[in-house]
Amino acid sequence: RQGIRRPRTVGFLAAAAVVVLATYGFGALRGAAPRGLPGGPVAAAAAPAAPADGSTTLAAPGSTTALVPGSIDQIDHAIPIWSANVAKEPRDFFSATTLAALYHERGRLSGDLADQQKALEAAMTAERAAPQETPARVIEAASKFTLHDFDGAYGVAQAVVRDEPGNQTALAVMADAELELGHVADAGADYDRLAALPGATGPALDVRLARLAYLSGDGAEARQRSEAALAATP
Repeated sequence: RQGIRRPRTVGFLAAAAVVVLATYGFGALRGAAPRGLPGGPVAAAAAPAAPADGSTTLAAPGSTTALVPGSIDQIDHAIPIWSANVAKEPRDFFSATTLAALYHERGRLSGDLADQQKALEAAMTAERAAPQETPARVIEAASKFTLHDFDGAYGVAQAVVRDEPGNQTALAVMADAELELGHVADAGADYDRLAALPGATGPALDVRLARLAYLSGDGAEARQRSEAALAATP
């Protein structure tokens, strides 16, 4: 396995990563759990709607949920509601998964790692009630990645991909974790798998491929991918 070389600051790559991470969230969760599409308000007693066809939206490394609105105020309003549901009935895996997604997204927006830990705990609560609940497992993997438990993130994501080869978020987390662990060739192969899936295109993929190219020593490709990510970001 090829090891990661220590990166230096690269203007275009850093800018692309910042912009894309701020605007794209993971959307590989099933309809039963928060998938965090930016923009829609959180209903007081209902989870955000998810596509009926199970389609997904690829997001940037270190982010999840496009099933949760991109507003801390909205998330702050929703968390007590879903927390109360879980406190009342810990076996309510739907509420626990929704709560996990809300904490994960709030932590992504605020940079507060305490929220990522809460997201992980809520996801584990959901999994205790429903061990094969894919959305909760995906949030577990994404939260572990954000908390820099790259081995843990890889293991959980790999298990989801084994069960659901078309799960874009799980495959993305798995490849991202491989890259952080220094398994550059494996990450490249899995990014290729990701790119072949329907809908896995755009800035979220470009910023991954830009970093992969940079770590592989291809500065020109890294710059090209970074510029493409910036150009496609609203």
